[in-house]
Amino acid sequence: MTVFRVNINGKVASLPLGRYDAEKLLYDLGLDVSGAEYEMELDCNNDFLLVLDSDFRGLNRLAHRIDQMDDYERESLSAWVASQDLCTVDDALLASYNLGKIEFHPGFDNDEALGEFALESELFEEYNGLPDEVYNMLDRAKVGAQMREMQGGVFAEGGYLVAEPMDGLEYPPEEPLPWFQVSFSDGQEESAWFDFPLSVEDEQIIKTSFGRDDLRDLGMEYHSLLPQLHGPDTTADMMGVLGDLDGELTRMSSGEIMKYKALLEARQPTDLFHALHLAEDLNHFAYWPHDAAMYGRQCVAGFDADDPLLDFIDYEGYGATMLREDGYILTLHGAMRAGPQSEQAQENEELEFESQGMGGMGAMA
Repeated sequence: MTVFRVNINGKVASLPLGRYDAEKLLYDLGLDVSGAEYEMELDCNNDFLLVLDSDFRGLNRLAHRIDQMDDYERESLSAWVASQDLCTVDDALLASYNLGKIEFHPGFDNDEALGEFALESELFEEYNGLPDEVYNMLDRAKVGAQMREMQGGVFAEGGYLVAEPMDGLEYPPEEPLPWFQVSFSDGQEESAWFDFPLSVEDEQIIKTSFGRDDLRDLGMEYHSLLPQLHGPDTTADMMGVLGDLDGELTRMSSGEIMKYKALLEARQPTDLFHALHLAEDLNHFAYWPHDAAMYGRQCVAGFDADDPLLDFIDYEGYGATMLREDGYILTLHGAMRAGPQSEQAQENEELEFESQGMGGMGAMA
């Protein structure tokens, strides 16, 4: 079910997307780099009117939450969102994890209907046991207004809503995804996607579903949190290589992951063996994680700072030219050059990424 239609940098996407597919979309748009800026708008036909304070991943997470709700839960959340003056994606995410604090009665959209409900449910002791002639003369609208005031309720989305405050609450961090997921095929049937490395239970499920004692003769497809590693169909006997690559990625720091993404883009590995070889040899490549303009400014650092000609330099173009002259290949994730990186350069690179507060890909939201 499509929960949101969103326009991100001119491309329309239907959410929720699988988190691997979401990363692939960001990669295809060139937006998976650190600090990427982009425009995002919700289609006007979306049911939830939200302020887009969150990034694409946060909105996609909310779409998954809503997609898993039953009709009543969805109506309750929609009414709660409508009752807020300005509801952000983070606000809606918080409410989605605290639906027990929201009570919604669809259909009761005015005081008279609410008052009738209150009387029929005997919610006010002072009105119980009244003679019929007195009971029938009660002003239902006033009873409904009394109930709203007593409960702090509001009318929203065609119903009556009562919600507890959510101040001070937090929603849980999103579970990290594994670097890879795999799917198997015997040429006729395909399995579901399984997290990799496979658990003992998952491996047994796959063997049973295909009636096999082992997986070696099965075809295998894999995809990754690093979209550059979405690979061609292969066979299950490649799981050993995939496991080695998973181990290399797991050991990498956040800075090394970005460097590896740049290296993948520069070298375009055609198979798992090549991708693994690049991961193992990561320190044999020099890496410039900043934009070309910063490289250009570094190249003229020795010039007279008061020279007026410096104001007319195209630092972006000059830096790109100098990077190429110095043997670098420019990518969306930084510039790469064959040749070992000094220990000092590696240390500076790690400090730079830590100062930006970057998390590993395995912890992406």
